[in-house]
Amino acid sequence: MTIFCKALEGIDGVQTTTEEYEEYDFASTDALQGLRHVRVHVPVAVKVGDSAILRCLFELGEDTLYSVKWYKGGREIFRYLPRDTPSIKIFPIIGLEDLHIEKSKSNATHLFIKKVTINLSGRYSCEVSADAPSFRTAFAFGNMNIVVVPKTLPEVHGMKPRYRVGDVLKATCVSKNSRPAANLTWALNGNLIDSEHIIKTSVRNEVKTNLETSISTLSIELQRHHFSESGRLKLRCTASIHNIYWRTSENSAEEEKPKEAVPAQDYRLHVAHSTETTALPSSSSSSSESLFLPAVQNKLWPFYMSVLILYINKYQCTLILY
Repeated sequence: MTIFCKALEGIDGVQTTTEEYEEYDFASTDALQGLRHVRVHVPVAVKVGDSAILRCLFELGEDTLYSVKWYKGGREIFRYLPRDTPSIKIFPIIGLEDLHIEKSKSNATHLFIKKVTINLSGRYSCEVSADAPSFRTAFAFGNMNIVVVPKTLPEVHGMKPRYRVGDVLKATCVSKNSRPAANLTWALNGNLIDSEHIIKTSVRNEVKTNLETSISTLSIELQRHHFSESGRLKLRCTASIHNIYWRTSENSAEEEKPKEAVPAQDYRLHVAHSTETTALPSSSSSSSESLFLPAVQNKLWPFYMSVLILYINKYQCTLILY
């Protein structure tokens, strides 16, 4: 038994995808002239509501085809007998009432299933039998996954409008209501984010719908190289399911530049104060002086002002700042 992987092209407008198949070779010399190389091509994933084509390929050699049968799990769902009229027979299965096989597009090598539902996920087997005198029989199988894709784009939460170098960017991406759960990946300015920065991933089961929600949270300390030349950050979250669903959401932020410090300045205060005597109300004397305040940062001004207010109140001064 040998395992092969082969890509198929679309058939009749229905997309088929790559699937592993098993090839059975008969060891006897006689078998080399008869039925051999039985294999199937089953789509890896099909979206709910789409159609699917399953193919059963074989070589008869000198044998004559007797029958081709398809099974879902262990139950026969389709039979092709070229000698019978009609040659095709479809078997209704309890529990698989939503399995709709289209006769007109099915034959010895093709099984056409229309409008697939989630219940049709599983293993499909093809059994090929040769007629007399060899009566050889061989089979192969493949698995098909029916996918419910999200109805909405993935959502990114928690991103701020501005960041500085050294800040921690923490964000969460959510892809809702699919089956199976979507795979979530992150990119920052077009560069994939390593898994070491993904601090949490989880899948939440939605009880009412029997669907799944994917959640991924990242945390990354921003360095200079994370920002673009224009100082922007573009964070992208991509949700994907097999090769049939791929959607992206992108959020942007700007680099917050450090605020420039206000230059410190020197200030000179002109202090004019007067003194009066109680004995001679009409006489008074006054004097003035200049105080020099060295350059200080703005954060020290509250202290300076509190001292000046005390000085003014005590000596009834007039202060002129210049």
